[in-house]
Amino acid sequence: MPNTITTIETSAYAGCSQVATLKLSTALVNIENSAFEGCSLVSSLNLPATVKTIGNNAFLQCTRLTSVTMPTALESIGDWAFYNCTSLATVTLNSGLKEIGNYAFYQCSSLKQIVVPS
Repeated sequence: MPNTITTIETSAYAGCSQVATLKLSTALVNIENSAFEGCSLVSSLNLPATVKTIGNNAFLQCTRLTSVTMPTALESIGDWAFYNCTSLATVTLNSGLKEIGNYAFYQCSSLKQIVVPS
């Protein structure tokens, strides 16, 4: 993905079940609704420091995703954003986070640790 991309539009990569690696733009600000929904082979997620919003269902059913660290700029995680990410074990939140949507981590049955900044 070119480093000039600031927004990944709604459903841009939804259902790309053969995508295993995400190399996101370093200028990325917005990940829209369902952008990576159903990308079931993605196992790690390195969000650029510039990301401010993760839309509804953005990573829904990314079933191999194991951990996520939220970037410092992140302000909002949408409804159902990580729904049914059944391998997700660790989530590290950031101090600038203002909103976590309804059911954002629902059915993340392996979730063992959520790190909340002091």
